[in-house]
Amino acid sequence: MKKNNKLKLVILGAGGNATVIASAVEDIIDAGGDYEILGYLDDIKEKGKLINNYPVLGTVPDAPSYLKDKDTMFVYSLLTAKKVNERIEKLMKLNLPMERFATLVHPQATVSRHSSLGRGVVIMPGVVISPNVSVGNFVLIYANSLIGHDVSIGDYCFVANCVSVGSTVALGKGAYLGSNSSIREKVNIGENALVGLGAVVIKDVPDGKTVVGNPAKVLS
Repeated sequence: MKKNNKLKLVILGAGGNATVIASAVEDIIDAGGDYEILGYLDDIKEKGKLINNYPVLGTVPDAPSYLKDKDTMFVYSLLTAKKVNERIEKLMKLNLPMERFATLVHPQATVSRHSSLGRGVVIMPGVVISPNVSVGNFVLIYANSLIGHDVSIGDYCFVANCVSVGSTVALGKGAYLGSNSSIREKVNIGENALVGLGAVVIKDVPDGKTVVGNPAKVLS
């Protein structure tokens, strides 16, 4: 990478998550971050379409063509509650090097120096990540969420706005925590499990299950 060059970002996906991420990157740039948004890659929206001033550059399978420029990085925005495995498979088929995925932390977020973030992670404003937290790859943590100490967050997890995760919690791969949900300390959330809006989880959630309510109960 050439010294002092801006990192150019290509966002995989052009849906709602992508626009929120692009807005966060703008804030990072305003705070002095050395980034430039090239645009989006999306399989549905038309090439050339402008979304909040950034163009759709092509489809997701076009991503490998951007590897030629060493200053270009990717941002993953394809997470969804109902199609986690499908989206993971689509990403794996691209065979993109892990080191080419940017990890972005909003300037208004707080991440303990004693915690670790994987590749392709985006941390939104107001998030607080306590000490000794391990965040996997391709994780999105949205605004004003609190992650307690000694939490493990698996790959492809989505933590929506205003979520409270107690200490010593484990989130399995692809877990989805809905807005305003709360997870009691020492609880395990299984792989591809879904925690509904405002749910209060006080016991383990099995793989692939959906829980809702206060206290949270299995819906399906």
